[in-house]
Amino acid sequence: MSFRPVSVAFVCLFASSVFAQEGEQTLVVERGPYHAVVERISPYLNELGEVAAVTNQFVQLENGLNYWDTENEAWLEAREEIELIPGGAVARYLQQQAVFSRDANDPKGALSLIVHGQYELRSSILALRYVDAATGKDAIIAVAKNGVGELLVPNQVVYRDVLDGVRADLLFTVRRGSIESDLVLRETPPDPTDFGLNPETVLVEVITEFMAPPEPSKRQTVLSSVDEPELRGKVAQPDWIDEDLDFGLNQFI
Repeated sequence: MSFRPVSVAFVCLFASSVFAQEGEQTLVVERGPYHAVVERISPYLNELGEVAAVTNQFVQLENGLNYWDTENEAWLEAREEIELIPGGAVARYLQQQAVFSRDANDPKGALSLIVHGQYELRSSILALRYVDAATGKDAIIAVAKNGVGELLVPNQVVYRDVLDGVRADLLFTVRRGSIESDLVLRETPPDPTDFGLNPETVLVEVITEFMAPPEPSKRQTVLSSVDEPELRGKVAQPDWIDEDLDFGLNQFI
């Protein structure tokens, strides 16, 4: 699952061709949340053999490109950096500040996201489970346990061995336009047949808890379906659905 601001993400250049050369200067003359206006000043010899300069300009567009610095009251370039603080770590140079608890099983949330200073999203992993798409039966195969966070410089936090039942690590990666969360399995999970489930139709789900979040709008996408009419009526979950959560300023996908 990743967490990202809602905006376009591409680079648009409207400048004449410029070749890097000695004495060239590049200046950022304007910044906003998702853009930067850059001027490139290049020296050259004119027809009289005198040194002159030509200025080219381009606009960079990118998700989370800049963040608002309250001390300087200005947009500054976002940085994919995480710093240690008492009791955990923080990524403070982003549009959405991310605070990581020392413990992956913190009841207040292993991860707290402060979104544009408007609201806070706190979450922790709870469990890993099997769901049999054919029968609808499910089984918890591992539950969360305490795990101390470790900073992987510059932009990752890993909590090792965070599940009781399956050896797995929880890894967070900070990007300028997103914060990614991955559960990394370090061993093969138990055989689904041990829980009375069919390995041919079983799905693996990561259960994550969010503490008192604002109400999002939801968008569902069908990833795959059972199309045969006779078989579809016998399957508890004939559609494999992916659900995006839209909080307005940000999305979970």
